[in-house]
Amino acid sequence: MNAYYIHYTPLNDRIKVNLPILLQAGISPKVVSQYSADAFFLEGAISRLQASSKLKQVIAKQVDIIYAHLKSNIEQLSPASLPDDIMMYRALLSSVLNPSTNTIEHTCQHLHCIADQSRSAHSSFILVLEDDAFPIIPKLLEHLNTMISELYFDYDYPFFIDLGKGLGLTPNIQSADLKNEVQRVESGRTRCSYAYAISTSACNQLASLAKDPEFYPYLPSDWYLSLLLTYLKIPTFWVSSPLFSQGSETGLVKSNQANRLALTLTSGYLQ
Repeated sequence: MNAYYIHYTPLNDRIKVNLPILLQAGISPKVVSQYSADAFFLEGAISRLQASSKLKQVIAKQVDIIYAHLKSNIEQLSPASLPDDIMMYRALLSSVLNPSTNTIEHTCQHLHCIADQSRSAHSSFILVLEDDAFPIIPKLLEHLNTMISELYFDYDYPFFIDLGKGLGLTPNIQSADLKNEVQRVESGRTRCSYAYAISTSACNQLASLAKDPEFYPYLPSDWYLSLLLTYLKIPTFWVSSPLFSQGSETGLVKSNQANRLALTLTSGYLQ
């Protein structure tokens, strides 16, 4: 099994603390630094970011494709005070309409992992971790391999499995396997992107679609993965008992994640 470790280079404390823990768990990942973002996708996206007058329409179409998933997530995270559909869509779109190069670079780090697996295909699936993913179960690799082997239909079966806690989001169950440990959700519905397994078959499809200028990586990584998975109808699963915790959520590492939902909604209300 290939494993990748997406590292935001300026935050060296993360790699000093977290990488030894992963190695102890038997995970020897390829480190994908801030400077390892896939050049093909990065250069294409940034050049169009600087030159295209149609970029806002492209991003709006991307948000359209994943809007139902984003809405479902927000309904769980903030059920007490939800805007109507128009306000919610406006808020979601406003939050991503002017992507930064940092956002694009980070998403392209994920694309690097996916494209690298598509080119090499040394295993049937890969494990992708961000630098705030901490393993929380014993015999993790054995557990992961058993879990995925029981999901397989055949070698070419495409899948994406969210292996984290995802801010506490729970699935609207489509089907349940392995005593409800792995639950099928709507194809393309993601939570966070800090820990996931994705099949080589899915990597092949995602890497190919990402070359289309209409699907260049302008969205944050979790939304972007949702975009590609949704469009391609890749079977998507969430685990009910996480295999990894997220340090930025638990407070082990610094992050602005807690503010993301509030900023998204506020940006829409201010329009």
